[in-house]
Amino acid sequence: MRKPITEATHPLRSLLIVIFFVSIGLLVDLNYVTTHWGVILPVTVTVLCLKTILGWVLLYAGGEPAGRALVSSLITQQIGEFNFVLTTTGVASGIFVSQEADFLLAVIAASLFVSSLWTTVLH
Repeated sequence: MRKPITEATHPLRSLLIVIFFVSIGLLVDLNYVTTHWGVILPVTVTVLCLKTILGWVLLYAGGEPAGRALVSSLITQQIGEFNFVLTTTGVASGIFVSQEADFLLAVIAASLFVSSLWTTVLH
């Protein structure tokens, strides 16, 4: 019984991943990204570095061994979906103007796409 359920969840998980990345693609203005990639790229790398270092420091200070703290901080790099909600809420409430939101969404999307490679390289 467990095997059919596990097999059934794989296509569903794959479908949800595709839907998630398509929705990210719909949020990001590709013209903005191609025009401003020279700023987006270094900001994305800086964000990934700072998230990794901060996560490692906090976990290590919390008592985790250094290696486990580093791996854990790398794994959490991919948890960024909530940033999309915050950004779109900020636009709706007038906190961000359109150009600021385009920049934030581009950096968030780039960090999600690059995080898997980042984790592999640093692991």
